[in-house]
Amino acid sequence: MLFGSRWQVRDGDRAEPSDLLIRYTRVSGVILIVLSVGFGFWGFTAQRQAEARESLQDAWDIGVFSSYSDLQIDLDPDVEQTTSVAGVMSRSTGEQQGLPVWQAKVVGRDDLGELGGDLADGDVVVAVRQGSCQPGTVFVEESADEVSVAVTGTSKIRFQGAPLRCGTSNPLTRPDAAELRIVHVPLSAPLGDRELVLPDPPARD
Repeated sequence: MLFGSRWQVRDGDRAEPSDLLIRYTRVSGVILIVLSVGFGFWGFTAQRQAEARESLQDAWDIGVFSSYSDLQIDLDPDVEQTTSVAGVMSRSTGEQQGLPVWQAKVVGRDDLGELGGDLADGDVVVAVRQGSCQPGTVFVEESADEVSVAVTGTSKIRFQGAPLRCGTSNPLTRPDAAELRIVHVPLSAPLGDRELVLPDPPARD
């Protein structure tokens, strides 16, 4: 049976591969080629993600960064112009809360790592400690001399009836990737020589 399925005798005395063996060999070859291409693409993708993760970790001084999906990157957030960022922050003590800023950078001037996207030079990018909170609105106040930015988050988790505070880790330690949210803040004009003001969230009991 084994001989007949893999080899067959032609012209009475010459053994040649059977049609079944020829088809099996061809199909196996195609499968091996497909697998090789797939593994090669997977390896290339994994390497690119590792390089991007390393660039972001270095640029933003991130602590534990085990997976590329750990870090939230928001290049198109909900942005609202306001006449008083400080006023917005003072009122953001309930479900909507101002988020503490870890670092702030300027596009075209500072090392941002591999964020992706097409960002305009002079725009601002901030890394905030968001923790378990959901993304909220970004408030921007622009004048001729300064630009104020506040990134908010929404706390849906309650403890003893009050919304849980966003970004509660030690502010003196490097945040892990899972705690951070990197947010692109588009401006009406490049930041230039204007002062960048990032108000701290109001203290809470």
